[in-house]
Amino acid sequence: MSCAAAMAAGCDGGGVDRALASGAMRARALDDAMDAEGGACAALVREVMHAAAADGGGDGLSATSSSAALKAMRARAVSELETRAKTMRALADARVATAQGAYDAVDEAITKLDRDLAVFEEAVRARDRSYDDLAVRNVGALGDADAASPASGGFVGSGAYDAPMANPNEPTYCICQQVSFGEMIACENDDCPIEWYHFACVGLSVKNKVKGKWICPTCKKRESSRR
Repeated sequence: MSCAAAMAAGCDGGGVDRALASGAMRARALDDAMDAEGGACAALVREVMHAAAADGGGDGLSATSSSAALKAMRARAVSELETRAKTMRALADARVATAQGAYDAVDEAITKLDRDLAVFEEAVRARDRSYDDLAVRNVGALGDADAASPASGGFVGSGAYDAPMANPNEPTYCICQQVSFGEMIACENDDCPIEWYHFACVGLSVKNKVKGKWICPTCKKRESSRR
């Protein structure tokens, strides 16, 4: 598994989505319950006030209400309002806890992603260092295509890195005679017998890309021998 795939597999984005969706549903349910409690309280107050108006005045909730029936209604209303107020406080606390849970889920996912990114970046740096080291080892080990072939043993970099499994029907390139993979560069000599090369096989790296025209070491050596 590649570093990127491992990082993607380790980051449970689906778990965060599920937690947020569940939290949103619970928050809506709590909001609806709080609205219902608030509506019930308002209806109860209106009922007592209407009864007080019919009884001859007052708001029905003050201690000066004269009617015994109104006083009894007032006592029941105050008791019910206190009970509903406690219920609304509990719902509000649950609403805050739900929001905190959603925040914690997102924060945990971000923290884990930061850790995974740090591991991934270090793996990339390690790969680049290894790739650069291989390129340095291959410098000076380049000869003509025959001397550098794996069969002749003239190429010290042969097999030093992991090439993909070759399809027997897929064309091969480079002095290592492997299939195309990774960073490659083309020799701009029209008569080059190989044409395409892997960076590491010709001493190049992703941090040291060629600017301008590039001629492979094999063609350079042949040009020198003709002079």
